[in-house]
Amino acid sequence: MKNIKDLIKQIKKSNLSKEAKAELISILQQEKPDINQLLLTFYTIWKVSKEILPFFDIDIGPIE
Repeated sequence: MKNIKDLIKQIKKSNLSKEAKAELISILQQEKPDINQLLLTFYTIWKVSKEILPFFDIDIGPIE
């Protein structure tokens, strides 16, 4: 349980949108967190971010 609390703290500190943070945290705060759902949600957020970054002309190096 400590690892989940630490992960929630890190998500809260991250630069993710409020909506993305809320979605990830809500999964982690379930009685039995669904890790597959968490990973799928995180991947979806990351994939969307990866596709949107070029529109802002920001170069953070290669994203693989």
